[in-house]
Amino acid sequence: MLVKLKINESIAYITLNRPDRLNAYNSEMLDELESAIKTILANQALKAVVIGSSSDSFCTGADLKEIAHRSYRDIINLKSRRIFEELYHAPIISIAAVKGYAIAGGFELALACDFILAADNARFWLPEVDIGLIPAAGGIERLVQRVGQNLTKEIVICGRRLDASEAQRLGLVTKTAAAAQLDDEVTALLKIIMAKPAWALQIAKISINEATSTQKSALNLFGQAFLHELRANKTNTIVD
Repeated sequence: MLVKLKINESIAYITLNRPDRLNAYNSEMLDELESAIKTILANQALKAVVIGSSSDSFCTGADLKEIAHRSYRDIINLKSRRIFEELYHAPIISIAAVKGYAIAGGFELALACDFILAADNARFWLPEVDIGLIPAAGGIERLVQRVGQNLTKEIVICGRRLDASEAQRLGLVTKTAAAAQLDDEVTALLKIIMAKPAWALQIAKISINEATSTQKSALNLFGQAFLHELRANKTNTIVD
């Protein structure tokens, strides 16, 4: 299994399990992730989901071997974007427990969660522009929401790399801890969440997300950009 799902009372645990590829996801892994999320959404007894990894790397985004020949037209139906959006809008609270690399789509997956708890060895990076691609799985709009346009441009266009402490200082990471203590921090946050009524958690999350939503405008901009490319008859690829 490339994605493991465990449910313990009101908490679901999703574990990314492709350590030989630093948890880079292929189509099969995304299918399993989507299935896990759908299972969680169908369980109304759940209050929270924790997404972590079975290795020292959280997720390094899309497997480049699989997307080498992907057309830019695929942006419209990008599977990772659809899945991350589903996670972002899920009525339960989501926590990314990040150790090691959260790169490209892995960074975007973490950004789709309500909270990011990071080990002190965590590293965040969006390298897509360096190789002629773009972060297309929702990371751009979520970065703008959290840190504003100027810093987003530095992270996306200039490829600025962030360690755990800097990511926390910028407001991207909720809390940092030594790698050996990360699970304890996750447990402490879950204890706070579990003490609150489920309906109040859901309403609070939806209200906050809606208050900062730029989804429609961002999708329109993506559409305009790729329509321009189509008219110019250029060939490009995307990642995430």
